[in-house]
Amino acid sequence: MSTDEDAVWVEVEVNKTPGMINTYRGRIDRASLDLWARGELRGSMQLSDVYWQEGEDPILLGEPGPFVNFTGVVYIRADAIVALLVLRDGRERHKDEVRDKVVRLAPRITGSQPRRDDE
Repeated sequence: MSTDEDAVWVEVEVNKTPGMINTYRGRIDRASLDLWARGELRGSMQLSDVYWQEGEDPILLGEPGPFVNFTGVVYIRADAIVALLVLRDGRERHKDEVRDKVVRLAPRITGSQPRRDDE
């Protein structure tokens, strides 16, 4: 990856085995994204700051927990990518920030407002 300015947050769906798709989130460099979009990316793509969702919590590579010894860098074969979605940012990676901002919506009833978890 070249620089943080070139990094793009993405969600990548990968065909791991027939009928099994895994989804990862992380950062890739703009050049790799452009090559993939044109169908010209060969070999593998580096995904940095990788995490994925398991239940309500993101699984973070390189953070305390079962994946503490991982660096957060994953190389994905270009021909295994099923879909690549560009994200606004990767804030979901930080558990506490997400929980503080989550708003759970209830069915809309005239005059009702969305409820926050802490109410």
